[in-house]
Amino acid sequence: MLRGIITHRQRLIRSISTSQYCYKQPRKVLTLFGKEGCGLCDRAKQVMMDIIDSEEFPQKNVEFQYVDISDVMNTHWWDKYCFDVPVLHIDDTKGERVKMMHRLDGKRVWEEIERE
Repeated sequence: MLRGIITHRQRLIRSISTSQYCYKQPRKVLTLFGKEGCGLCDRAKQVMMDIIDSEEFPQKNVEFQYVDISDVMNTHWWDKYCFDVPVLHIDDTKGERVKMMHRLDGKRVWEEIERE
């Protein structure tokens, strides 16, 4: 029994360390902060969906995530952005952040995705 647990643990550790080498870190991470009942947020989501659905997006090595600031798990973001949504953070691997607020322009978002 103990031998089976050790073998399982060794396999688990090996799979975790192997996956670290296989995972390719995204070049940019786009995070859209919004809330329900916000017309500008709905428009910003549509702009982002148009970008994500484009043929070029998968080749850019970019990750996209949406954060609903009204969710109880996101009180930090609610405190920060409750009157400013939508907000888009574009983070790169160098630790630099571009922040866009209120009305998202798809062309400007693409320019930031393309920027090195």
